[in-house]
Amino acid sequence: MTKKISIELLPKTELLLDGELSIQRVAELKERLQQAIEQSKAVDVDLTQVERIDLCVLQLFCSAHHTTTNSGRCLRLLGPLPDSVRSTVADAGLSDLIDYAEGNNEQRLQIEDRGEAL
Repeated sequence: MTKKISIELLPKTELLLDGELSIQRVAELKERLQQAIEQSKAVDVDLTQVERIDLCVLQLFCSAHHTTTNSGRCLRLLGPLPDSVRSTVADAGLSDLIDYAEGNNEQRLQIEDRGEAL
């Protein structure tokens, strides 16, 4: 007789990122995000200490958002967001996919799910 194994997910995991988020750190970030997504129902990524972000990392966040949405989980990128992050989003042409929401003294990036990985 086979026993079923039940895995309890954490309600939420918070990741605090800092410094420059560039292609040099994308493998590390991917691993941390995957681990958090596998263990939690919701993942909050705090970007308040981020100095700069590049397109590779934005693409990773979009892909992670797609993964969480498809698995019934949630990914939020929290701020206040540095001007450099806002500038990179605009320069990358992702302004139509990523929406800035403000409220309750917080800012966050909301990534619109269009049903396909970026």
